[in-house]
Amino acid sequence: MKRKLTSKEGISTIRVFLTIIVICLSVFAVLLYIHQKEYRGHARNSERWRDINEILTAVHEYQFDHNGLFPESITTTQKEICKQTASECENLTDLSILLEDFKYLPEIPEDPLAQTESNGTGYVIARTKSGRLIIFAKLAEGGEDIYVIL
Repeated sequence: MKRKLTSKEGISTIRVFLTIIVICLSVFAVLLYIHQKEYRGHARNSERWRDINEILTAVHEYQFDHNGLFPESITTTQKEICKQTASECENLTDLSILLEDFKYLPEIPEDPLAQTESNGTGYVIARTKSGRLIIFAKLAEGGEDIYVIL
């Protein structure tokens, strides 16, 4: 004897199929979100590389013009660079000397995630006892180490 499909059995098959589609779309949306977040982190890290190389070039040009001397504010203690708009630069490295007449820098670069209420740029600078310069991005993402040494 043949069994007839009732409308209830048909609806339950459609419900299962729609549930599978919803689950697949949800998984796809989560994976897309994760990928976009990772992509944005890579983009910000690229900006960080560009910023610290810009600072490095400016300090190097300053050294060239001043008989190999660093700006006085760069010490052997690693300190965050002070923002151009900061009201005070206590416990920070003030590189405003590099902004004079736009000779070395047009502005002090700031990390894309640097907090607006902070006076620091998110970039740290110091000179070693052997006279080398190190600059690094303390807010680098994705486990990447972003630094340069001159």
